[in-house]
Amino acid sequence: MLNAHQVDLLLVGGSLVQDQSIHQLVRALKPLAEMPIVLFPGSIHQVTEDADGILLLSLISGRNADLLIGKHVEAAP
Repeated sequence: MLNAHQVDLLLVGGSLVQDQSIHQLVRALKPLAEMPIVLFPGSIHQVTEDADGILLLSLISGRNADLLIGKHVEAAP
């Protein structure tokens, strides 16, 4: 089912994902997906080295400076 449609990549993540489940989900998807798995994390706890890439967005319209770059720096290592 995963490979039945023409897609370039699979985005995994979001603000409602429980922290530890993202690691298990990416590991389960890897052998099933013929496309790269890219994280779309809702928090720094949703970053896993098992993914092929990561999409980091900045909330530029917000007033919280930590969301502009602070969480990106925290997650980088």
